[in-house]
Amino acid sequence: MGGTRNMRELSLCIAFLACLVSGGAARGYFGARIGRLEPLHHQVKGDVYAVDSRTIHIRDFSYDGLAPDAFFYAGTTAKPSDNGIIIPDENGGVEPLGAYRNKHVTLTLPEGKTLKDIKWFSVWCRAYSVDFGHVMMSNSLEYPRPQKIEAIPTFQHGVSSDRVVVVDAQTFLIPNLHYDGQAPDAYFWVGKGTQPGNQGTVVPDENGSEEPLKKYSGKTIVITLPGDLTVFDIDYLGLWCRAFSANFGHIRMPRSLNVPPSLKMLGVAPQTKLNCEVLWDDLALEVRWAVAGESIVMQLVGRITDGQYMSFGLSGNPSRSVMVGGDVVVAWLDQASGRGEAQDYILGAKSQCQGGRGSCPDSQVQAGRNNVRLLNAALINDFTMLTFQRPLAAGDLSDLPIHTNGSQAVIWAVGPVNSQGHTAYHNLRLRGDMSIDFGRTPEWNCPVPEEQPTGGHKSGPSKPPPAPETHNAWYIPPIPCNEPEDGVMYAQIGPTGGNSGYNSITGHVGWGIAWYINGLLIPEIYVVRGKTYTFVVEGGNNPDRPERDHPFYITDDPEGGYGFKTPAERSRTRVFAGVSQDREGKPVPTGMGRLCEWVEDPNQPANAFNSFGAYQRTLELSCQEGQPGVIQWTPDASTPDTVYYQCYTHRYLGWKIHVLDRCELDELAAAGSISESVVVPGSAASGPAGDLLPAASAQVFTSDGRPLPPDTIPDPPQLAATHHHTSTSITGRPQVGPYRGERPPPVPAKVPHLAQFSQQRRPTSRRTTVPLPPLPGTTSHPLPGPTPPPHGHFSFAGSAPRLVVVPAPNTDLDDTHTEVTPASSPAPPPGASNTHLTILKDVWAILTQDHPREDAHPTHTHHTHHTNQHLDGIEREPRHSQDEGE
Repeated sequence: MGGTRNMRELSLCIAFLACLVSGGAARGYFGARIGRLEPLHHQVKGDVYAVDSRTIHIRDFSYDGLAPDAFFYAGTTAKPSDNGIIIPDENGGVEPLGAYRNKHVTLTLPEGKTLKDIKWFSVWCRAYSVDFGHVMMSNSLEYPRPQKIEAIPTFQHGVSSDRVVVVDAQTFLIPNLHYDGQAPDAYFWVGKGTQPGNQGTVVPDENGSEEPLKKYSGKTIVITLPGDLTVFDIDYLGLWCRAFSANFGHIRMPRSLNVPPSLKMLGVAPQTKLNCEVLWDDLALEVRWAVAGESIVMQLVGRITDGQYMSFGLSGNPSRSVMVGGDVVVAWLDQASGRGEAQDYILGAKSQCQGGRGSCPDSQVQAGRNNVRLLNAALINDFTMLTFQRPLAAGDLSDLPIHTNGSQAVIWAVGPVNSQGHTAYHNLRLRGDMSIDFGRTPEWNCPVPEEQPTGGHKSGPSKPPPAPETHNAWYIPPIPCNEPEDGVMYAQIGPTGGNSGYNSITGHVGWGIAWYINGLLIPEIYVVRGKTYTFVVEGGNNPDRPERDHPFYITDDPEGGYGFKTPAERSRTRVFAGVSQDREGKPVPTGMGRLCEWVEDPNQPANAFNSFGAYQRTLELSCQEGQPGVIQWTPDASTPDTVYYQCYTHRYLGWKIHVLDRCELDELAAAGSISESVVVPGSAASGPAGDLLPAASAQVFTSDGRPLPPDTIPDPPQLAATHHHTSTSITGRPQVGPYRGERPPPVPAKVPHLAQFSQQRRPTSRRTTVPLPPLPGTTSHPLPGPTPPPHGHFSFAGSAPRLVVVPAPNTDLDDTHTEVTPASSPAPPPGASNTHLTILKDVWAILTQDHPREDAHPTHTHHTHHTNQHLDGIEREPRHSQDEGE
């Protein structure tokens, strides 16, 4: 089979050898040190490390090779003696040792033996009963093993998992991973610090890809740190959106991890620990396997087409390859959905399954069940890769046992399967006989991969991908320079509005949330130099929960995210409001307040609406208990003509502010801000309600209980009948004609908006005094720079009493997401013939010969699923019942 195979991905696949000294450095670290071989004869020397419960690693091992009958040897007596066992060499052989000179050697104890069972390790000559050099085992030896840590919490985009397993110093197993796949630039992400930031590093996904992550629905995956990076070099692991500097969920790395190093750290070639046999060269059809305790993990790989299955298993005759009576696994991948299946089949006859007879899934046979567990399914280049696990012993009367002490006849076939999971008679099968010894010393009898150069590790922020070109952008009315008269605006968080919202308005993809100003999705705001504007900020104030922490600020930077910018990036931007400096000159946000969020109805996604107004009426405003933040800003002659309102902790949440010398409505029209007519809200007596509903976040009172004067909140428009000219509106311009050419539907009974527009009022509780936060000066002042002028104080109507609000009851907000159908897997390039292949890491990561430590973090309660080896805590993927196979 021609071609090369991707060694970088192959080398990430096995994680069953290694160990780590508690608190040791990652580089130059090879396991829990047992000691140095005592040099007695034949120039024997070397440092011995415990890798895991069954593995020993010797650094710089030397032996002159002149003795006739020397072996690696171990025993349980008080000192080295003939009463011991041979340990196979680094290649699995049991022949007398040859010469070694400063070689690094990794050895595996025979089946059934662990380091706890031996008291010494020696280079021993059996012919003369001579010890050439040995090391004694300490009773206090704690060999490394995989450890469970925390589960990934939900911050954004439905991200969650069960407790993560640190398999070795470079490998993580993440069970039951969920992520909605809707962010445009999300990656597995690691780095230093208390929480994720732009200076982290991308971790390739379970298939070795560094493309943005797709959707995960309860999948168990294994990911491996790139290059020489180890768990001891990082403080966190999470899902991070580079384009928007958004943390979707992360976990911290414990300092006390005692886990194995990876094979790569030991200098061990992955294929030396695995089995592989070619089944059919024309399709690059291979079977790979490794025995894991009382089970076996297999992987079928082949260049098959969509709608085909691969099957492999035991022959119905132990000495000849025959189909009838066989026990096989039938596996396939639906390339459109990315969903794989692996079914346990009994081949009772050369006919389709009818009434439990014929070639049937075990689940359709009396007293039978599916004893096969699918671990992973992937399409990499044009190779389908299906990974599964089954017990060695027969699980029911329809199964045949897999032996580990001799050869067994096997069978395989390839055939069609339809979208309902109906398998048909094969069109390619094994011709002749084939036998495999599943318990053999690992042999890689498939083409050996070549190492290929890799690019540098991705880190830092990136530009979001451009939004798909569309001509269906919603019209969002701007906030004109003469409204509101008192210059008070409310800044809240809400959804981006699908393809017609933020994406189309700004020209690049949003990550799920954006600023809403006075109830409008990222409107363009017009302000006048010399006038003071007040922003009541309700974007959240919880640094420990980044998805609920959105400080508001004004800048000349179209990206935002000042908190994550480097000093060099900050020096190229100016901040006009919402950011101050602490005593050390470091920037700190000031535009922080409770979280008020416009929440989308999951049954009415944004893409179902042709206008923002219709979509807006389906949103519900939900506010947490607490106080809003307040910032003031007075643009002056030094303020650029265009600035932006942004989020301090995330990029690309806001939009434009146009700064004018004077307020003239003709200037707005000339600037193109009013591009089409709208219907504005009217009274119930005047006809159907308008398309857009202005909204405020809360009723505002002074500290002595008096409501603010009426002129502090814009009066509701005084409108004539629908489709007539009006003199006042939410946009401040006469309006004519229906909004986007449609008559708005009736206003729903329950829409959160100003009480002046409806008898419906927001839920209230006790009044809460809001102390005014420190305010930046009333003139434009770039940061970093000289200390701002002394902070001033203000009141909404020029009155002395402090500002208070009536907060809404505390509500635990959950993200609302719309499910999407996974995209089809990309087609391979035409004429692709090279087998750039990977061994999926999740197969081999489960082969560590030990359980994850349950006492690693005893404060975390969890349920353990007892399976073979270290599979504890790996949740089974939901099984989908299949229709009767053919």
